[in-house]
Amino acid sequence: MQIAIGLGFTAIYFVVFRFLILHFDLPTPGRTDDGGEDKLFTKAEYKAKKEMEKKGIAGGADALKAQVFLDCLGGPDNIREVTNCATRLRVTVNDPDKVAATSKFTKPVPSAWSRTATPSRSSSACPCPMSAATSTPS
Repeated sequence: MQIAIGLGFTAIYFVVFRFLILHFDLPTPGRTDDGGEDKLFTKAEYKAKKEMEKKGIAGGADALKAQVFLDCLGGPDNIREVTNCATRLRVTVNDPDKVAATSKFTKPVPSAWSRTATPSRSSSACPCPMSAATSTPS
């Protein structure tokens, strides 16, 4: 009997919400008019946005992404050195254990990101041929 009641309420909810969404043209994920892709934010991005609002930083998409990357790298105190290699940044961190998993930085995960076990080396591998010759331990 409870299964029948549950199925009945499911049908009622479906019909009512479908009618309301279509009749009032409510913008649900995947039904926007701007033609762009809908972005669902992670908890880390939401927290970074709230923190930036508290600090009075303008909430642009680039500022939000920078804050999330900084948090995933273990914060500003964990960054020892930032250099560039072609189109990538090479970040040397003090404590690699504070660096978040690769999936937090990108989706899908590119092969250019990797973590090292020793804090004296660069924390991201650069695929350019000069990286092996220029990366010296600090």
